[in-house]
This record gives sequence, structure tokens and C-alpha cells, in this order.
Amino acid sequence: TNGYHVFTIGIGQLGSDGTKLLTSTIVYNDGTVDHESDPSSSLSLTLDTVAPAVNITYPLTTNEVNGTALITFTDNELTNAQCSIDNAVWVGCATGVTTLSNVTGFDVLEQGAFILYLRDTDPAGNVGTDNEAGIIKDTVAPTVTAVLTDTDFIAGETTTVTFTFSEEPTGFTV
Repeated sequence: TNGYHVFTIGIGQLGSDGTKLLTSTIVYNDGTVDHESDPSSSLSLTLDTVAPAVNITYPLTTNEVNGTALITFTDNELTNAQCSIDNAVWVGCATGVTTLSNVTGFDVLEQGAFILYLRDTDPAGNVGTDNEAGIIKDTVAPTVTAVLTDTDFIAGETTTVTFTFSEEPTGFTV
């Protein structure tokens, strides 16, 4: 007779990840085989239970960055990569293309440590994640002030000059 039957297959019955070919055979209680599906008309599906493997490669903990810093990462599937600084608002993210300023909220984030989040969702809905804590937002240029102890000195005389830096200087020698 014409009709249909719903079959339920548990994920555990499909075995390991990979392509699966589903065929059907109708067998009556008396053992009579009424129909066996043609392999060319069978249903093919791919079982995928593994999340994408993602890893932030820049910026990393203690890196001092501003909004122009490029976000870089590795992703073994690269299907729908997204970045966030609050783990709530996500934006599309491409390695070596997306800057921190492209991530919603970075421009209003206060100076100091923050966390960068990365996720990728594959077509099967598996989500791979990574985050990097302790990245330092530093968008304020350093300053230096010089004060002379004697401003009225003449050629041949010396005076003491005191430098005050807003940040620890690097590569500064007297």
C-alpha cells in the first residue's frame, strides 16, 4: 500500500564521523521483501561531531595593542569565525584582516587588560572556541617632560636635566 514510515536513527547507531549512505528495505512480518532501495536513490549524509579547532595567535597575553592591531588565528575549518571582547556581541572575523577596532566595543573599552574571544561554528553546529586574557589596550601615546635645575646657564656651564616619562621608556640612553 502507499504510505510512509518514519525511521529514527540515533547518532550512536551511525558510528564514527564521516559520510553515511542510508538505504531502506521493506520486510513484512512473514519475511517477504517488498522493496529494497536502489543505492543510487539512497540518502547520503555526513556525520560531524567534532568542533572546529581554533587558536588565537595574535594578540596574546601582555601584548600592548591599539585599534589597528590585526587579529590572527588558526582555524582548521574556517566556516564562520567570529570575534568578541565581551563574549556577548560577536562580529565576523578574518585572520590577518580584522583589526581590534573592527570588534564591537573595542573603541570604548577602557585602557588596560581585556579578553579577546574567538569562535567558529561549522555547518553541523559544532562550536570551537578560544580566548586570550590579559591583552593590554594601550591607545594613549607616552609623554616625556624635561626640567632643568638651572635655566640661566651659559656656554661651558652644566645643569641637571630631569626627565619624567608617563611610561617606562625603552631604548632611551643619556
